[in-house]
Amino acid sequence: MDSTTQSHPNHVDATNNSEDSDDGILTYVFCTADIPASTLNSFLTRLTARNSSLDYLDVRHSGVLIVQTSEVPHTATRASRPPMAAFRSPFLGRTQEQMTTFFKTHVQEHNPDGISAHAVSTFIILDERSVSEELCLIVSEATEPASARCAFDLAVEVLVAPEMGTGELNEGLSREEWTEGGEWVYRLEKWKRHMGEE
Repeated sequence: MDSTTQSHPNHVDATNNSEDSDDGILTYVFCTADIPASTLNSFLTRLTARNSSLDYLDVRHSGVLIVQTSEVPHTATRASRPPMAAFRSPFLGRTQEQMTTFFKTHVQEHNPDGISAHAVSTFIILDERSVSEELCLIVSEATEPASARCAFDLAVEVLVAPEMGTGELNEGLSREEWTEGGEWVYRLEKWKRHMGEE
């Protein structure tokens, strides 16, 4: 993964880390199941801790925005943070395909030139497996549409390449090594070994 500080041309500058700045590039998170507060807060806490430990500025200056209404908050500049209370999601029961259609209509078509303070090629889904296994689903609608489940800690890290236009989701990884039951899955300890952290 590229660790340079160069900003992607389709995004506003997110490198100001002062307390008065916004939270950089925000990735939308949609809940398709009832997600308890404990899971929401574990998701936010773990990905924030992981992001802050990395040297990649594209990751450190990125956050997530959990969408709580059917209206996409296009003007929001602050990331979701713990503690967060449980809420009833308007997206309960929707499939990945339905959420992809929603994302295309309400995010990508809202930003036809791709210039946004929010991610316009990738989004995150929290579903039943988020509650039972603490795995979220990353969906990429970049050049090569793809999806992958990953540990909460890795949510922003694995989507930054397709979002910033520097690579595709799952690019260069062995399907045999990284799939479980036909689905791409990135678990934290295995990912850290892959990245040479252990």
